[in-house]
Amino acid sequence: MNIVETPKTWDELNAALWRGSIDSYGNYRPRIAFRGMSENYGNLRTSIQRIGGPGKVHPVSELRWRERRVIETFSTYAREQLTVGFTDWDVILLGQHYRLPTRLLDWTSSPYVALFFATEDTSKFDCDGMVWCVSRVDTLDALPDLLKNHLASQSAKMFLLETLRTAFPSGLRQFDSDVSGEALIWFEPPSLSPRIVNQFALFSMMADVSSDHWDWLGKHPEFHWGVPVPASLKKEVRQRLQVMNVTERTIYQGLEGIARWLGSFYC
Repeated sequence: MNIVETPKTWDELNAALWRGSIDSYGNYRPRIAFRGMSENYGNLRTSIQRIGGPGKVHPVSELRWRERRVIETFSTYAREQLTVGFTDWDVILLGQHYRLPTRLLDWTSSPYVALFFATEDTSKFDCDGMVWCVSRVDTLDALPDLLKNHLASQSAKMFLLETLRTAFPSGLRQFDSDVSGEALIWFEPPSLSPRIVNQFALFSMMADVSSDHWDWLGKHPEFHWGVPVPASLKKEVRQRLQVMNVTERTIYQGLEGIARWLGSFYC
């Protein structure tokens, strides 16, 4: 995986994160997907792949069975919040918001939101953090033709819920069956809650619950880079983000955000 030289100052860190965000017209645009982590875990496993702990590796058949059971069971209990005619796409989006184990991986279009997540856990201030950056617009070139055709039917550079519902009405099993080989797509969620809006959130997803983002990016080094957040800078980063109003108060919603912000500020 491509990792840039460890920044020694805020200015170096900032420059490394903004790399690739200017379009061909010289405008700053949300072309990069960022994922902030409190330390470099050496993987980009999804929440359903992490069940059982970071070192646990599940057989492919078990992951596929587990995903189906999770979706079916969650949809049974979440019926009040699902619209009539809901699909797998609706279930995993809603479930992801409530920390249901899914194949979706969280990202943000904001480098500063990513820095927030890389420095949120103060118990890991002695560990170097990491922000993974992916030029998501460029990854569209690697899509199979089937997915390119579906994406061409809309103006956005990411798949929307409506696009996936129309293209794969039977849900994830149809998606996995129709999309041959490994494929990574970017998924813009509807604004189910203020948290999605505040975090400038988006998701990535692979064709098959067992497919590995880490392996896919390793095969496409031109699309990504990692920016270390050294432990020596974490305190300064947190203080700068406070002044920018990128805090628990804005990242999370309502009283939960206020409580988290006060707990962080006074500890």
